[in-house]
This record gives sequence, structure tokens and C-alpha cells, in this order.
Amino acid sequence: MGVLTWSPLGFGFLTGRYRRGTKTGTEGRAALRPAWFDPADPVVARKLDVVEQLVEVADNLGVPLPSLAMAFPLAHRAVTSVIIGPRTLEQLESTLEHTDLVLDDDVLDRLDAIVAPGTDVYDPNAAANLPWIRDATQRRRFVRR
Repeated sequence: MGVLTWSPLGFGFLTGRYRRGTKTGTEGRAALRPAWFDPADPVVARKLDVVEQLVEVADNLGVPLPSLAMAFPLAHRAVTSVIIGPRTLEQLESTLEHTDLVLDDDVLDRLDAIVAPGTDVYDPNAAANLPWIRDATQRRRFVRR
């Protein structure tokens, strides 16, 4: 049995688009869910701290951050493939340029020091905290009787 991972770009954070000191803009996910990208939120601030550290690792490897993000899950022996899901052609081209990137133990140890294995820096239930999921009248089809 293999494992197929999803969303290695972490809602766009691992594209490098959302960084400390940069304006999030009014496009993409930031336009749809501005609170998810608000640096005043401590959870988002932690994500931005992690992004800066990961950018440093990617720079040391000579690859863009999305390529590092794609290579990380593939380093796990159970992972068969990764659903990449780039939003732009530039993201796709950047990722495909480094599909042969293999992370050695030193890099993986560095990544583990940034985010400890088995932990997360985002609210795993945030995606489920949507009004059309919470409210039964909004998630059910209208049935005529």
C-alpha cells in the first residue's frame, strides 16, 4: 500500500509568496480567507517564522521553496506520490525543475529542528471551520416533500 500526500504547499505558505514583511495581496487564498494570512494572528506569525527558516534551507540547497516542499514528503518511505497542486504556471515550472531533488539526512534533521516530527503549525480543523459545513441547513440539499 502506498500513501499519496496532498497540499505540500501548505495553503500557499510554502510557495514563498507569504513571507514576513510582505503584503499578502488580494489574490488567491488570501483574498478568500484573509484571516488565514493575517500576521497579527499568533498562529500565522508562527507559520511565517517557519517559512523564513525553510527559505534559508531551500536557499542553501539552491532550490526554490516549493521544490523543498515537494521533496520533503517524498523522503518518507511510505509516500508513493505527492499531489502538487500549483496555482500558477510559474509554481508548476519551478517545481518540475527540481523533481529529482532528494533530501539527505542532514537536511531532514534540519527540517525536523524547524518543525518537530508529528507536530503541525496550523490549525488542522481550520478547513472544517466553514459556515457551510457547520450549519446543517447550508450543507444539505433541499428536498421537496
